[in-house]
Amino acid sequence: LDMGEWTIATAGPDRIVAANRQRNGGIACFDAASGDMLWQHEAAIVSSLSVSDDGSQLALFTVIPGEGIVAGLVDAATGDALAWAELDNPAFLEFPLFLPSCLDGAKACLATGGTLVIADFESATMKAFQMNDMMAWSAQAEGGIAVIASSHPTAERSPQNLAAEVSAIDLAKGSIGWTDRTSYDYAAVGDPHQAATVTGDPHAWGFLRAGGEAAVAWSAGSTLHVSLLADGRDVASYDFPSPIVGTGITPTT
Repeated sequence: LDMGEWTIATAGPDRIVAANRQRNGGIACFDAASGDMLWQHEAAIVSSLSVSDDGSQLALFTVIPGEGIVAGLVDAATGDALAWAELDNPAFLEFPLFLPSCLDGAKACLATGGTLVIADFESATMKAFQMNDMMAWSAQAEGGIAVIASSHPTAERSPQNLAAEVSAIDLAKGSIGWTDRTSYDYAAVGDPHQAATVTGDPHAWGFLRAGGEAAVAWSAGSTLHVSLLADGRDVASYDFPSPIVGTGITPTT
């Protein structure tokens, strides 16, 4: 395995997948019980990785700056490529972090800044559209709906009243079903050993049933929301005494 930044995902009951987005890239799958490597691709630079609900398939996205995006559907057990899709567009840039993506059946979506990319592995096609002018932090998908949580990039932030959006995307139509807009504050952590800021950036946590209807749990700042997938209507919200951290700790300079 090479140096660089790695991300980890579980795939099924007994597999762990690791992917590298830097240098020569790399993706590998390990047996969770023995630690043995099941398969490896050394020359795969992975900008984003997502796993199907049953852990049997992986969606891999590679952003090629100034050229476009390549997406692959991979068998998690063998590492074999099942399908590919490509999008030529010189506007896509490299981001200094793993990008949020999600896989639902034969469709996967990737959020690159405020642009949403949807790969259809059945038709081997990919399309993109501008969702907003923000930075997406998380993506979840279920039942043909992807939920993307976004806020303004770090460079545009003020300490309070950060704008946030959570949008539901119809993957079949490739369009936004609804958007919930809110604002939030972030708070500093007073740890003398590590100067950092807990941002409480918007995060889509997962799907559930609320009153018998499909819903999504998401947060921004210190508030957790439960919204119906059909129309985005809030059915419940919970205020916490401090930010709900969805994307980890962001170092400050």
